[in-house]
Amino acid sequence: MVATISRQSATIGFVVTLCSILVVAGVKRSQKLRKLFTSRLSVEEQEQRRRLGQDVWWPKFRNTFDEGMCSNVGTPVHGLHAYASKEICCGNWFPNQSSNLCVASGDSSNSNSPSTGPNDSALAAIMDQLIALEDNFKADIAALESNYTVLKNDYEILKNNDETQLSKYYEVKSMYDVLERNYTALKKNYKAIESNFTALESNYTALKNDYKTTESNFTALQNNYAEVESKYDTLGSNYTALESKHDDLKSRQDQFESCIEVKEVEGGINKTHIKDGCELIVHGHQTVLGGNLFVSNGSGSHNCTSDGGNACSGTGNIIIGHASQELEAGHESITGSHNIILGGGHTVSSHGGIVSGINHMVTGPHASA
Repeated sequence: MVATISRQSATIGFVVTLCSILVVAGVKRSQKLRKLFTSRLSVEEQEQRRRLGQDVWWPKFRNTFDEGMCSNVGTPVHGLHAYASKEICCGNWFPNQSSNLCVASGDSSNSNSPSTGPNDSALAAIMDQLIALEDNFKADIAALESNYTVLKNDYEILKNNDETQLSKYYEVKSMYDVLERNYTALKKNYKAIESNFTALESNYTALKNDYKTTESNFTALQNNYAEVESKYDTLGSNYTALESKHDDLKSRQDQFESCIEVKEVEGGINKTHIKDGCELIVHGHQTVLGGNLFVSNGSGSHNCTSDGGNACSGTGNIIIGHASQELEAGHESITGSHNIILGGGHTVSSHGGIVSGINHMVTGPHASA
């Protein structure tokens, strides 16, 4: 029986050793998971630090591990872990970074980058899952450590006692059976954790790729915005120039309409009239094709007298060589109508005459001089 107990004690010793190895491995695995969450601040601690004007740091993920940084700008998305210093944040998330970018960067992240990436919310959800997995794993490790401690103590007692401790052996064996079942369940949980961790790593890689694409699209949008802004400024300058030209044309149109009007006369013909107080001055050579040049004093008759009801008005003449403002200086008196007058210094008081030369007097109708 003693030999049996010795063999059983040896077996229990082997089991205790095996459990010790498993506990140590589990603790190391737990420590590896816990490393990401060391010294993280609670929401209340974050708010208290902000009220005191102290920094709160959290990780910012880039395209590669070596580009990762920690930021204290803005407010972290709910679920992302925050820390009291940049050194703690960099040590937890970007240890052994070959670029040393996280530690070597300034007191805040690049101001040209957004305070949170486009996938930080999804990453925060992943962190929540990791925390839940860590809590479950820690509970299993704690139970295994407790059972291991009890079993180890019982094993030490069995080593120093005789057959009277045989009943204790069965009790220990029963505990061992329970421990073995717990270990089997723990292995399953561990495999599930490993599987979930692998899936989370895959999701994290996909999120990094999505962030890279989004960042590229954002850069393209910035370039497009700059181009549109430049075109907008050009259009604004063109609009100002067109507006100035429009005002100038409007002023000219108003002047034109103050002297020109179009009237429909008998037969449906439109005729252009120069209003009273305006003069039509034509520069350059002019040609009348397929029509006549009509000049009249407006009385409705080609005859007129120097007095009476159909008096000549001094208009309706063709005066060659003088402008209207020079008429008084160029001739003695032009009171007749419907005459052709050339030269200078003439006196014309009737109608239908042709006068040329210098200082002639025409007082009768249809006279020439």
